Formats: sequence, structure tokens, C-alpha cells
Amino acid sequence: GFFVWLSYGVSLLVVVAFVIYIKLDKRKLITEIRAQAARKARIQQAKEQSKA
Repeated sequence: GFFVWLSYGVSLLVVVAFVIYIKLDKRKLITEIRAQAARKARIQQAKEQSKA
């Protein structure tokens, strides 16, 4: 009875927490990739300006 429902609740809580963690981690990764791409673009632009 009680422990079965408790185990269902705990399992559901763990799955939901895991999904939230994955979504937040993905958002952080995308932000880091965008920042890295912007950094590379700035470096490339600085190289081109120094050549000219």
C-alpha cells in the first residue's frame, strides 16, 4: 500500500528532477557554444584588421 505509492512518488520525483537538470544543462551548453563562437569571430576580425 503506502510504500508502493511512496516508491512511485520518489521514482517520479527523480525522473522529473533529471529532466529539469538535462534541460538546464543543455541551455548552459548552448550559451557556452555561442560565447565561444563570438570569441572566435572577434579573434578572426582582429587578425583581419591587423593584416590590413
